[in-house]
Amino acid sequence: MVVCRRAPVWLGEVIATVAAWLVRTIGIGGCVALGIVAFYEGVPLARKIPFIDRVDFIGPLIAGRVELERRAARAERDRYWIAKVAEAERTLERERVVAARDLAAIEAAYNAERDALAAADDKRAADLKIALQRAREAQGQANENRTAPCRCTDLPVDPGILQHIR
Repeated sequence: MVVCRRAPVWLGEVIATVAAWLVRTIGIGGCVALGIVAFYEGVPLARKIPFIDRVDFIGPLIAGRVELERRAARAERDRYWIAKVAEAERTLERERVVAARDLAAIEAAYNAERDALAAADDKRAADLKIALQRAREAQGQANENRTAPCRCTDLPVDPGILQHIR
């Protein structure tokens, strides 16, 4: 039995064979159109290979200009919204600080007014206490200076008052 050994097929030979077949089948214009479509849209079946688009010299050709622009636009949009969110967070933080400062000022004014009212109440309570003490002292002195109750009956006084005095 005779075994035929074939010579190894090189990638260049395969590409040349496929290119020759394409030129014979669809012509030069079709090849140019196919090349333009492949450049802009990418190679559809080759895009299914995982991470092939990350290879430096083949990635852009396989992914295509449309996909590369889509990725660039998505990255730009993401950067834009990240900046917007960060700006909104900074604005909210500034507003929170202002609100906290305003709240602290309101609390300080309230506490000062409360303390002033408490001091006024304390002063008024002390004044009332002193007045009560003086009234009690005056009542005590009036009781000491008091003589025997009057037993006058010839005066026209209401009998209820007379009974109250006796």
